[in-house]
Amino acid sequence: MKNQSPIPNLQSPTPEFSPATRQANLERMNRETFDVLVIGGGITGAGVARDAALRGLSVALVEKGDFASGTSSKTSRMVHGGLRYVAQGQFGVVAESCVERDRLWRLAPRLVWPTPFTVPAYQRSQRDLLLGRVAMWLYDALSRFRTYRRHRILSPEQVTAAEPAISQDRLVGGVVYYDCRANDARLTLAVVQSAHEHGAVVANHAEVLALLKEDGRVAGAEVVDCTTGERFTVRACVTVNATGVWSDRVRQMDDPGASPMMAPSRGTHIVVPHARLGIRDGVAFTGAGRTRFALKWEDTCIIGTTDPEHAGDLDRVAPSAAEVDELLAATNEVFHANLTRDEVISTYAGVRPLVLEEGKSAYQVSRAHKLTESAAGLLTIAGGKLTTYRRMAQDTVDRVVRKLQDEFGVRAKRGCQTAHAPLTSVPFDWDAATNDLAARYPGFDQDVLAHLARAYGPGADVVLESAREDPALGERLVPGLPYIWAEAPYTVQHEMALTLDDVLIRRMQVFYEDRDQGLGAVERVAALMARYLGWDPAEVERQLADYRQQVALSRAYREGKS
Repeated sequence: MKNQSPIPNLQSPTPEFSPATRQANLERMNRETFDVLVIGGGITGAGVARDAALRGLSVALVEKGDFASGTSSKTSRMVHGGLRYVAQGQFGVVAESCVERDRLWRLAPRLVWPTPFTVPAYQRSQRDLLLGRVAMWLYDALSRFRTYRRHRILSPEQVTAAEPAISQDRLVGGVVYYDCRANDARLTLAVVQSAHEHGAVVANHAEVLALLKEDGRVAGAEVVDCTTGERFTVRACVTVNATGVWSDRVRQMDDPGASPMMAPSRGTHIVVPHARLGIRDGVAFTGAGRTRFALKWEDTCIIGTTDPEHAGDLDRVAPSAAEVDELLAATNEVFHANLTRDEVISTYAGVRPLVLEEGKSAYQVSRAHKLTESAAGLLTIAGGKLTTYRRMAQDTVDRVVRKLQDEFGVRAKRGCQTAHAPLTSVPFDWDAATNDLAARYPGFDQDVLAHLARAYGPGADVVLESAREDPALGERLVPGLPYIWAEAPYTVQHEMALTLDDVLIRRMQVFYEDRDQGLGAVERVAALMARYLGWDPAEVERQLADYRQQVALSRAYREGKS
């Protein structure tokens, strides 16, 4: 579709995104009829809302938890092309993923940035080494040779120089290639905020209880505000189910007899101190029959992942003891680090929204996405992965546009903009941004400024100004980590954070990086948030209990409770 009106200014200041904004949005949802209702505030739903809003459609989005509180904040912290999919012959998925990976780091460089990954090769067979090299050439070719840098073949000495922590025992060489690291929760939040900036009406902690039907067609949803219990109706011409692993729940609200479409798979990760592994960037390696990785993340290393079928509660996902031990064993084999359970800082597990393919294991199932429409008109977008969210959203909104025009006479004002519309300020130079903050805010430690520059972009000034006005807010929330107290009220007032989980797990990542997982600071954080959100003592206790439950899930493997 050709553009019919100019795109709004993408560099304009983001409108208010606070609890008051959310309340106003809920009131609008209750009284207006929208072109599109998006159910789900993970990366896919956020992408659909942003794409539709940029095309000039009226959009509502509801999420039962926080934005990215499901799978989208429990990824491997990577935006990648899917190197292992080459060996599985998923060339279309790899090509699409590589294109989207390269697009994302150009459009959101503050949140997605290139990282070298070293792949060691050990003395098993010359055939394995040859196949690895062929796979790398295919990987670069499928990205149209437009990746950040092309792969390089390494000698054993060069592997050791690149990543000294890798075991040299029977090492015969290796490869270095480039994918991207990404702050998954903040990437999702940025997409939601951009959707909001361009007119979408969004709300977290607003759960769909049932679909609204009129003349046999889906016409919106019955929603409950999870913070107050108030119920209301959101009406829309087209409803999109973008709930990931929860897709079948929404599909069965439409049709109780709908057969399952999803094949949930659990991806477990462990977080260990960086000093214990000492990798410089990223390492991809083979362990227990599948590709693993270790990724430097601040002062930690993230190690993943697993892929057993997940048949348990989708809302209470915890790594099992067997999975944690499996990751430790695979890592020790390649790094000889002798890591033990006692050295694990935290664990987390996300459930992949894989589309069911009979006869295939989760490791083999395609990562391609699938868009379906029910007899009553409910659109469901499922499958895919973090890297390809933008393309998934484009395909979904293309279908929405056709439905609106054919069934309701509604036309989009412009075509898809997301392939070229920046998501964050571009370009972004992390060192320059940090040094600029240091020049204007002397007295703050460099690591704190670097964290604020990366996490908040222009919002870092707001955080630092409040800390300058109240020095207590400039103190570190946890000794040794770069997070400061001023971030808690900022995330409430400017990022729609409503719970302790929202703040300590997703807006900041204290939950993952602090050996105490934030328990030493959580009561003070709750007291600070209560001042801004009006929590009474009972609500404070409920928030504390919910957060401690998340910590308990992360640690359940220690007692074999998961």
